[in-house]
Formats: sequence, C-alpha cells, structure tokens
Amino acid sequence: MTLDNNTNKESDFVFESRIGVILDYIGTSKIVSIPETIKGVTVSGVGDYAFQRKQITQVVLPKTIKSIGVSSFSGNKLTSITLPESLEEIGSSAFHSNRLTEIIIPNGVTFISHGSFANNNIASLTLPKDLVFISGYAFAHNKLEKLEIVEGVMIIDDDAFFNNPLKSVKLPSTLKKMAGAFPRNPQLVWEVVDGSPAYFMGIRLRSILKVEKAKILIELSTIDDTKEDVVVTVKYGDNLNSVEYKIGEDTSEWSKYQEPFVVERNDWVVARAKDENGDYSAIVLRKITNICKPAQSIGMVSKIFG
Repeated sequence: MTLDNNTNKESDFVFESRIGVILDYIGTSKIVSIPETIKGVTVSGVGDYAFQRKQITQVVLPKTIKSIGVSSFSGNKLTSITLPESLEEIGSSAFHSNRLTEIIIPNGVTFISHGSFANNNIASLTLPKDLVFISGYAFAHNKLEKLEIVEGVMIIDDDAFFNNPLKSVKLPSTLKKMAGAFPRNPQLVWEVVDGSPAYFMGIRLRSILKVEKAKILIELSTIDDTKEDVVVTVKYGDNLNSVEYKIGEDTSEWSKYQEPFVVERNDWVVARAKDENGDYSAIVLRKITNICKPAQSIGMVSKIFG
C-alpha cells in the first residue's frame, strides 16, 4: 500500500525525538502515512498505544521502523498492512482487533508477542525465516485454514492459534515445545511425518513413516459444542492390516481399534496403522475441544462404544 507522504503533517504526531519514537497520533485523518523523519530525526519506532482506537482504516509504515509497541494499532479498522523489512519487534496486541486478511511478517522478526494479530480476519499468513518463538494468542480468532510453521521455530505457546478453521498444519523439525497451541480448531487433523519434532504434546516421535500411502482419518460424531460424550470413528485404507489408538498426550499404552469409541472429556486422540509386515504408518492426531460438560461430570476414562 502506498499513500501520499503529505497525507499527514508532522504536527499530527507526538514524537519523542531523543529515541525516534511516535508516542501518540493526534491527527484527524483515518488514512495515515507515517513519515521517515520528523523534524529531521529518523522515525524508528511506534510507541505503546500510539494509534490505539483511532478509527484508522489505512496506515503506511516507513522503511525506517524497527519496533511496533504494545497495542500500537489495536482496535482500528485496518484491512491490510505492509510491514517494512526493517522491522525487528512487534509488541503484544500490536494489531489486535482489526480487519486484517493477510499478513507477511518480515524476516528480521524473531519473536511474535502475545495477541499481536488476534481477532482479525487473517486467512493468509507468511512467517519470517528468522522466527523462533510464537507467543500465546498471537493469531487467535482468525480465519486460517492452512498453516506452515517455518524451520527455526522452537516454541509455540498456549493458544497461539486458538479458534481458527485450520484444516492442516505443517510443523518444523526444530520445534521443541508446543502444548495447547491449537485449541478450538475442530477441523484440524494432524499428520506427523519424518522430520517432525522430537517431542510433540508429550508423545515421543520416531522415524515411523514406513507405510507408504497410509490413509487414516479420525472422525468425530460432532464438532459443535456439546454437553454429551463424543463418539470417535477411525477410518483407514484397505492396504492396512490394523489400526491402534490412544487418548491423551501422556498415555503410553495403545489399544487396537475395533469399533467406534466414546471420549468423555476434551483430549487428544492419536492413531497409527500397521501393515501386514508390521510396519507402522505416520501418527495422526486430532484434538477434541468441544465437550462442555460441568467439571464434576467429566469422567477420567474413555470406554469402548458398544
């Protein structure tokens, strides 16, 4: 997006020249173009809350910006934003509660803060190659259906992608910790293959992709919020001899799948197949998040569905 650099006067901004940071926006235009310099000083940052709830519809950031502060642009009406290659830091809730549909985060960013892009309409996301850490709620409440986490990412924090319509996620081999990062993604089916992280949700992953073209699908009786148990059906191809499953991230014992079974509480369902030679397929995982029973009624075991 490009706008006339004269859209805004220097007097529209409260600027701290000693550190090169915009502290507040006092202009009236809802279309904002931030200059590269104010009073001859390079603009290198946008301060905390500087543009929060200003009803801004468009903003252009200069190529000199290195940091965007806490809630800097939250609560506006932005539908798009071009982040400059100079950017290194994005603060918590920086773009929370806008109308953004696509985000490309430049390569200098290594850490995405809590809630930075939450509560938007993001359907397309490109993560930077230098990224290491994704904080909680960073991309919660968006419209992502497909996601690739770039190599180099080591930690994805709790609820980082809460409540998206995700259908597939590709994880990097560098991932060291990820627990509860994708709740309320009822259509998401995990397939873990060679090169995936050493530990995932407490499950030890080995080089297990031995069965070619193994197709396993975990289906739930409902993906809507329910106060009832959820019935799980595992479907698999004719080329597979049998399927095993387990419930829970820390469960070590596998059960042979024979018929649909009941799950009484929100948890991970994990399945794998075995062919006639005894070779195992990739692990397939699906998170149940839609059981809304009162706490006292939730059972501790899952029973075979008769």
